[in-house]
Amino acid sequence: MKHTIKILCLSIIFLGNFSFLALAGDSIDKKIDDYGNVMQVKQNFAVGIEKQEQIFASFLFLKNPNITLDQRQKVIAIINQTVPTFNDQMLDAWKQSVKSVYTEQEIDKLIQFYSSPEGQSIISKNQLLNLKVATSQQIVQNQLMFPTILQKLKSDDLTKTLNGL
Repeated sequence: MKHTIKILCLSIIFLGNFSFLALAGDSIDKKIDDYGNVMQVKQNFAVGIEKQEQIFASFLFLKNPNITLDQRQKVIAIINQTVPTFNDQMLDAWKQSVKSVYTEQEIDKLIQFYSSPEGQSIISKNQLLNLKVATSQQIVQNQLMFPTILQKLKSDDLTKTLNGL
């Protein structure tokens, strides 16, 4: 009988600790969601994805300068249909990255700061900064980097090898 009571007590303690750990995992996941909402991660992803779509399309059009307007529209439609299907995966990757870098207490502090007027101001300015940086990078890529790379490829024997890209 004493043995049964010991086993029952240990089982209750074990299950209690296990339940606490499960709830703790739920707690940090909820806080990461809250942090993502405060930081407007989904909206920022949408802007970033749109820029990446433009960069990818621009690269394809530079690689294939004789592409017709109809073909361009088809390429853009395919990109626009395909890229959003990866939004959830990118958001999950962001959440896992946050979870691996910050402690729960740090996430609490981040939420507290970024929920403040100063934090919201910084978020707005960062969004504007990121948009300006992405636009500047796209200009450099389209006007300088991609044409330089394509020119070097044309002057090299790699053109035939890479023609299928």
